[in-house]
Amino acid sequence: MNYFDNPAISATLLKSISKQTPAHAVERMLSFKSTPNMKLGTAVHAMILEPEKANEIYAVAPDCDRRTKAGKETYSKFLDSVGNKEVITSDQYSSAMDMTLSFSQNPEAVRLLNELDLHEQELFWVYGNSNLECKAKIDMMSKKHMAVADIKTTADASPEGFAKQSANMLYHMQLAWYSHAIGLDPEHANAYIIAIENTAPYSTAVYKYTSQALKIGWDMCKDAIKDWESYKLKVALNENVNMYSKDVMDLDLPLWAVKQ
Repeated sequence: MNYFDNPAISATLLKSISKQTPAHAVERMLSFKSTPNMKLGTAVHAMILEPEKANEIYAVAPDCDRRTKAGKETYSKFLDSVGNKEVITSDQYSSAMDMTLSFSQNPEAVRLLNELDLHEQELFWVYGNSNLECKAKIDMMSKKHMAVADIKTTADASPEGFAKQSANMLYHMQLAWYSHAIGLDPEHANAYIIAIENTAPYSTAVYKYTSQALKIGWDMCKDAIKDWESYKLKVALNENVNMYSKDVMDLDLPLWAVKQ
């Protein structure tokens, strides 16, 4: 079975649950569509982590005017030849090349690539007393170095800018899940993010999560798993899973509104 078709619990599912509810997470997973930035990220990952397989993972679309008959025919023939490959534009390909070059010029990124020598690893395991099937696909890992690393493409890899993206996208939760996947105590794992900007000058930065960030991330994973188990039980009992609460809830102003 293809990794993405396997229904096991993933970091993506848990992050989606944590952001809203299990019911919303299920809908997001079912309606998922790859964005241009995601396709760019796929190409960058392939160039860095699996350069020998890159041509099997993505295909560069020809430059042609698809409003014309000749352009439509050219593009149609191209699509017939790509199979399951991720299609990217020539501009995306050029950006991916620049991003890969930026990665190669960052000594810490290269060190991690070499030391964490198991790349694109698909892991499966059983969690807890409920024997929940779980999975993770990890960019770089090494049990010897007690470390995991993930490559992220971003508009802003600066410390302040990327800290906001990391918190919003729950990357600390994802890296805690990866640490657990390779048998580490997330709080004491070496968990890295390699952030590469997707626009010129394509700067690269390497970040290591603090123990506190990973502890918070792992606690969020465990809470999301509990919510998932409760959701699955409600589904089995044919209960309503589309309510945030059965009770009326107080609604106060958020802190930023109070300060205004």
